[in-house]
Amino acid sequence: PPDLGRQITDLNGELAEGETGLRSALAQLDTEDGIELYVVSVDSTDGQDIVEWADDAALGSGLPSEAPVLVLATRDQD
Repeated sequence: PPDLGRQITDLNGELAEGETGLRSALAQLDTEDGIELYVVSVDSTDGQDIVEWADDAALGSGLPSEAPVLVLATRDQD
């Protein structure tokens, strides 16, 4: 999994068009609910369970264990 050094990690360009709105929504979520959600868009998790993939990405990036990570694997079927 990639390094999640930023709150939005767009490795396949799927989030580019709406990134400004997404940043605004993430800031609002953080301000109103105290949730710092990380979003990553990739083509695939390469067969790895998506929850395990998200956990590996978070831990490998030095994020707190409770940091929520939303993974969009746009070419995975499961």
